[in-house]
Amino acid sequence: MTIGCFGPPDQADPTSTVEIGYGMVESARGHGLITDALRLLVPAATARGVTLQAHAAYDNRESCRALERAGFTPPGAADGAGVDLADGVDQAGEVGGGGGARSIRARDFTVTDVVDCHIELIERVNPGLNAVATTMFDAARAQAGAADNRIERTGTDSLPPLFGVPVTVKDCWPVKGVRFTSGSWFHRDDVAGRDAVTVTRLRDAGAIILGKTNCPDMCWGFESVNPVFGRTRNARSADHSAGGSSGGEASIVTAGGSALGLGSDIGGSLRNPAAMNGCVSLKPSAGRIPTAGHLPAAEGAIETWNVAGPIARRVDDLALAPTVLHAEPES
Repeated sequence: MTIGCFGPPDQADPTSTVEIGYGMVESARGHGLITDALRLLVPAATARGVTLQAHAAYDNRESCRALERAGFTPPGAADGAGVDLADGVDQAGEVGGGGGARSIRARDFTVTDVVDCHIELIERVNPGLNAVATTMFDAARAQAGAADNRIERTGTDSLPPLFGVPVTVKDCWPVKGVRFTSGSWFHRDDVAGRDAVTVTRLRDAGAIILGKTNCPDMCWGFESVNPVFGRTRNARSADHSAGGSSGGEASIVTAGGSALGLGSDIGGSLRNPAAMNGCVSLKPSAGRIPTAGHLPAAEGAIETWNVAGPIARRVDDLALAPTVLHAEPES
């Protein structure tokens, strides 16, 4: 069985090295079946004298440990990567949405630790990725401090499911008091007067928004480039597209700068960039998550095509997000 291989094992000589794509390895953390397959592959390859080596187009300490747990040889330095994440990612930034919330409840990390780690990573990688179009770091740090104070006062027993988890929001959703362009030159100076319902639900669940992410002009396109903020780059390779229209979300989530992203999808806008960057996404059924406030609004025959949905590095976070975002089906 060959899984994400860049070289066919059946053609390998006894000293061959087979490169394994990171997308499969990262998926393995949320898919027990893939994990089992990877573990079976290791002894089979070893018996044939084939070394399994992670593809070095993307280097992330978290992924290195996942590879080691699966029995793979850790990768060397990144070569031609979109970003190099080998350094500067500490433990507080190596958790997803659900894992981050659990770590905060267990007091393994403070909310400030988690938020600061993600902000520092965004500041390091975003100049190369251009994924986060508008930052909200001051507000995020203030909210993190208030969250830590709450834990000190009342403990962790009654915290909401995403308490303290750093998230990002695609620039097609309004966030009150924050620039709101949907990538359009005609909306370049707009500021949202209120939160979208989906954003309110993230806040009510305890999430802390770090910023708004880039998308194509009015979300129409499979390439996240617009006249306001320019082009978003793929988190794994600068030579490849980040996809769209939720390309900014997929890029920064894959890079580790956000534990969970809120995007939208009318014809592939969550699924396409997740595939491009090697993360995971979910397009929920129409009517399950409110779309009020989305720019542009989908109307008429395509009204039910557009949905809000999550982007994450882990499948279990995709399962968690709808419990926060879901509404009663619209009639």
